[in-house]
Amino acid sequence: MHSTRNSRRRFSLIEIMLVLVIVSILLIIAMPAFNKLVLGSNVDGGARLVLSQIRLARQYAITNRVRIAVLLPAKDFPSDGTATGSTRYKASSVRSCIVDSGKNFVEYVGKTQWAFLPQSVYIDDIANANEVDGVKFPELTSPDTANNVRSIIFLPSGSVEGGSDVGPIEIEEMILSGSSLQTKDAGSNKVSVTINWLTGRAIE
Repeated sequence: MHSTRNSRRRFSLIEIMLVLVIVSILLIIAMPAFNKLVLGSNVDGGARLVLSQIRLARQYAITNRVRIAVLLPAKDFPSDGTATGSTRYKASSVRSCIVDSGKNFVEYVGKTQWAFLPQSVYIDDIANANEVDGVKFPELTSPDTANNVRSIIFLPSGSVEGGSDVGPIEIEEMILSGSSLQTKDAGSNKVSVTINWLTGRAIE
């Protein structure tokens, strides 16, 4: 009588290799779709971050009767050529500050920090954006401030400075090379938002 152990069928090396090949092929086929899903989630997350900062800034301006700038450093930050800073701010960061009527930095909104978009997600050029001078950055040297920092400025009424809709604000998966942004996948993976100048509200 054969033992139970001896009666079991063992897999041959060829069968095991065949299974591994099939699994590898399935992984290769599924990987692009998985990557697209992850990157799409990153873009959505970046858009939510920017929109939440914009809405909070507008509400703060109305509640406290001050001018609030949502700072969104552009791809060429710092653009005035007088400061050297971390590239991590370029087209991928956001923070709110109080400004005066001359669009000069006064102070950051209390208890806020710089927020950064997910990796490979950037904010493209923004039509009709404002600029703020004298913004303090902890990582800048010679000097520690930057001028012409791209921003959206909300008035105490909740309207946007400048009298024109701001945008579109396009948050998308891109490649940053120096001061240049290159679109990936023909710009298929992006979120576009416009700020109505009169109401200050975001239109998706």
